[in-house]
Amino acid sequence: TGLGLEPLPSVGNFVTVRFPNPKKSANMAQEFLHSRHIIPRTTADYGMPEFLRITIGLEEENQALLSAMEEFLNS
Repeated sequence: TGLGLEPLPSVGNFVTVRFPNPKKSANMAQEFLHSRHIIPRTTADYGMPEFLRITIGLEEENQALLSAMEEFLNS
C-alpha cells in the first residue's frame, strides 16, 4: 500500500496486488519485473487483468521485488 498499490487480503504464500493506475499497469509491471528476473503471475485468465500474483520469497528476494517495484512506479 505504501507504493500506491492495492493488495487483496491473503493468508497464503502469495499476495495479489491491483495496479490502479493504467499508466503503470499490471502488464507493464510484469514486463519490467521479468527484465529484473522477477516472475510474478498474471491473473488476467481469472478476469483480473489489473492484478499480479506475487509469491512471498526469502527476505532478500522480497527486498529485490520492493526495489524493482519502486523503480518501476517512480520511472
